[in-house]
Amino acid sequence: MMGRDKPKPHRYHLMNAQEKERYARGKLRRPATHCPNCEIAVQPDELLAHMAERCPGHGAVHALEVWLPWGEVISLGVTDRTLRRWAARGLVRTTETEAGRQYLQRDVIMLMARRRSWDA
Repeated sequence: MMGRDKPKPHRYHLMNAQEKERYARGKLRRPATHCPNCEIAVQPDELLAHMAERCPGHGAVHALEVWLPWGEVISLGVTDRTLRRWAARGLVRTTETEAGRQYLQRDVIMLMARRRSWDA
């Protein structure tokens, strides 16, 4: 019976701690930023080209998305004037129901969070 050859360890496993750290740093990428239109993660230096050439815009609304009536959005702290401006500019998607106009919760929350981060 012949002995089987042992598998050779990968080069990484033969490195000492300093070499492994150097190797890991070489693989690092800058943190991504998110496109304000389609929410896809993009490298910061590619964001403008993405928005000009490849951005598909807002995706389709998922069936389980939450739609908020006007009163609930106002109770979150958004003024009526701001909400109307966001809707007119297409920053917040809206839908009409028998109960009146409703606003996509995800869009409202994202805009509120952005606004608060600017104020901070």
